[in-house]
Parts: sequence; structure tokens; C-alpha cells
Amino acid sequence: RFTQPVALDFGAIGKGWALDRAARVLREHGVTRALLHGGTSSVVTLGGPWRVALDDRAAVDLTDASLGVSAPAGRTIGRGADVRGHILDPRTGRSATTLGAAVSGPSAAVCDAWSTALVVDPCLAADTAFPTGYRAHVNAGSGFICPTHPNPISARRTCR
Repeated sequence: RFTQPVALDFGAIGKGWALDRAARVLREHGVTRALLHGGTSSVVTLGGPWRVALDDRAAVDLTDASLGVSAPAGRTIGRGADVRGHILDPRTGRSATTLGAAVSGPSAAVCDAWSTALVVDPCLAADTAFPTGYRAHVNAGSGFICPTHPNPISARRTCR
């Protein structure tokens, strides 16, 4: 239930879905090496490895994989003094404070959905609901880390 008008934007998930379908068509036509780039937030690779930068210090290597990236900066909602980032924390109604999140794995649509969820709550990467075969990369202020990687960064040290 919303107490004020809201806009829901499924563009990122839709873009991931479209890239997943485009990759399937390319595979069906014998393409074995390609990088499909859906703007600043979505990538699908055929073959590889392909190195994709997350920021100035972090990159991921993708082979037959997808990447979804989300950040609250760049797009805003509201007017005047009420301008805020477009990714809102439903628990507070305020803009998400995580600087960015990326998820790599088999499906671009799933990566896009989870990267947005991780901007709201990076600790979801350590949740049992986080999909198997996917990897999270979260930037909470000091660059991208991987809370799902067992070493050297544990989810306990990065999540409350």
C-alpha cells in the first residue's frame, strides 16, 4: 500500500530479459563469442572471458554470463527540496544509501533484479534467498566488495 503516488520502473529487468532473449537468438544462429551491452546497467556475454569494469578499481570477468548493475545516482525523482535517488528503500521511503551493486550470473534479468535489491539492502547477498550460481558485488562507500565470497570478505563483517 502506498500513501502517496509512486512510479514503478521495470526497465532494468525488461532490459535484462531482452538481452537474455537476444543472446539466445545469437546462440541459435551459431554465434559463440559476443558481448551484448544494454546501456550502463546490463551486459550478457557469449564465450569469453570478457573483463567488465564496475568502477575505477574493480572489474569482473564474464564467460557465458550476465551482469546487472544498479545505483541510486544518475536518476532522481521528486522536485525542489524533495529530490532524491530513484531507488527507494520500501522500509523507510527514503533513497537507498548504497552507492552501487552488481550481480553476475546466468540470467541478465535476474542479475538486474538482484542488483537493484542489493542497493536497498546489501545484506540480501548473504540471505538464503540469494540465487545459487550468482555473485554479488556491493559498493557501500569504499569501492566494490563481494559479500558472498567466503574469503577475504565475509558477509558477517559487511552486513549488520
